[in-house]
Amino acid sequence: MKANWVKPPRALLLSGLLVSPCGLASDTLDLCQKLIRPPESHTVIRQQRYLAQLVQLTDQLRAVPARAQELAQCHHLASKALATLEHQPSQPVTQLTAEAAYLNLTTTSKRQLRLDRVGCQTAESVDQEELLPLRRQDVGRYLYQSPSERCSQYVWLGWENRGGDDTLLLLDRILKAASLHAKAQGYTSSIRHTLAGNYLSDPRQIADWLQSLPVSNRELPWQPHAAPRYLNLDPRQLSRAAFTALTHTLGLTLAALDDDSWQVWDQRRYLGVVTLTPGKRTGLRVIQRHIVGHHFGVAEVVYRSKSKWRDSHVEQLLARQSQALYALAGQPLTSHQGEQWEADLHGLTAALGEALGHSVPFRDQLGPLPPTTPRGYRAGELFDAEMALAVWQQDSLDEDQLLATQSRLFQHYFGQPAPPNWRWWNARPQLIRQGPLLYRKQLSRQLAAQLITRWQQGQLSGSQLWRRLYVNTNHQAMAPTLDAMGIELHQRQ
Repeated sequence: MKANWVKPPRALLLSGLLVSPCGLASDTLDLCQKLIRPPESHTVIRQQRYLAQLVQLTDQLRAVPARAQELAQCHHLASKALATLEHQPSQPVTQLTAEAAYLNLTTTSKRQLRLDRVGCQTAESVDQEELLPLRRQDVGRYLYQSPSERCSQYVWLGWENRGGDDTLLLLDRILKAASLHAKAQGYTSSIRHTLAGNYLSDPRQIADWLQSLPVSNRELPWQPHAAPRYLNLDPRQLSRAAFTALTHTLGLTLAALDDDSWQVWDQRRYLGVVTLTPGKRTGLRVIQRHIVGHHFGVAEVVYRSKSKWRDSHVEQLLARQSQALYALAGQPLTSHQGEQWEADLHGLTAALGEALGHSVPFRDQLGPLPPTTPRGYRAGELFDAEMALAVWQQDSLDEDQLLATQSRLFQHYFGQPAPPNWRWWNARPQLIRQGPLLYRKQLSRQLAAQLITRWQQGQLSGSQLWRRLYVNTNHQAMAPTLDAMGIELHQRQ
C-alpha cells in the first residue's frame, strides 16, 4: 500500500493501518512512518496538506476504541509530529512519567479494606470476614447499602486515600517539574502558565467566582445521592428525536444515509456525517474533525442502550450530540499552527446541549422524558474545583498548607469540619488530567444557562447560536463572542 501525503485518500487514513497485510506490526508502523513523513517540498500548499493529514490521522487514531500496541505507537509519533508543527512546547519527561505513574496508582488500585474488624460488614456477610476492593463500582455499591454513617465515612476515606504515600511523592515531583517548566516559559508559576489566555485567568478571581455560586446540594461526600427517578423509554427513538431537534434548533439540515446516519448541512455547506450507535453508556467518538478546505467531519454518538433512563442520561446524550456538531462546524488549519483558544471554555457546547435538556420548548419535541432534577451546584464539585486551584498554586507539595485549605473549604461548603486523616490530593485522577481547570464545567454551565435563557426569550435565534458559538469559535477566541452577545461574569469586569 502506498501512502500519498500530497492528496490524502478520501477514505479514512486509518483504514490502511487497520488492514495492513497480515496485521503485522512492522507493516503498520511502516505505513505510519510514511503518513507522518514531512514532504520534501516546502511550498505553503504542500505544508498545509501535510498538516491537515497529521490532524486527520491523530483524530482517527485517537478514536480507535482499543488500540493495538503498534497503533498506539503510531498515535504517539503522529502527535509528536503535530505538536512540532503546532509549536507546542513539550512537557518535561519527568512530569509526564510521574503523571502516568500517579494515574496508574489511582485508577488501578488493588488495595482492599477489611470491613469485619470495624464492624462494617454488610447484612449478607455480618458473621464472616469481608474484604472490600477499592474499586469505584464496589465502593459506590457499598455506600448505598452501608449499615451506618460511620461505616460510610470509613469506606469513603479508604477510597480517597487509596494512593498511599507513593502518590504524594509523585505529586511533589509533578508540581516541581511543572513549576520549572512554567518558569522556563516566562511565567511566575505553573498555574499562571496553565491559566494564561483563559476566560478566567486569575486563581483568586476563579476562587471568588466559585464561592459566589449558589449551592443547591450539601450532601457529604460519603453520603449516597438521592435515588434518581427513572423512566422506561425507547433509547433509539429518543436519540434520533434529540438529534433531529438539536439540528433543527440550530438551523441545520440533515440528509439520511441510512436509519442511523446522516449528512449534516449548514445551508449549502457540507459539514460531515454523524452516526448514532447503541452502547453500554453514552459517549462520543470524533473520528475526524472538519478541517475547512481539507476534509469533512465524521462523528459517532453512542447512546445508552438500556431502556431505563434518568434525567442525567438525557443531559449526557444532548451534550455528546452538541459536541459532535461542534467537531463538524469547521476548523481552520490556523488552530493547529500555534493559535489556542480558552481551555476553560472547551466544554461550552456540551453544556449548551445539557441546558437545552432543561428547556421546556426543546423537551416538548422529544416525547416522554424522565423528570428533570433542579439545576444547581453541588458543594462537592465546588470544593473539588477550589482544591485543585490550591494544589496547582504550589511549586512543591506543602501538605500542611493544603490541609489548612482543605479544612477551611470543607467547613465553608459542608458546614462541618473535614474528616481526620484525609488528603484530598492523594488519589484524584482529574487533578492530573485537568490540572487547575476543574472549574470549567461549572463555568460552562453558568454561561450556557445565560445563552439558553436568551434563546428562550427570543433574544437569540438557534441559527445565531450555531453561527456564533459553534462556527465562529472554531476560528477565534470565545470571549469576544460571548462579550458581544452580552454574556458575562461580573468577576471578569
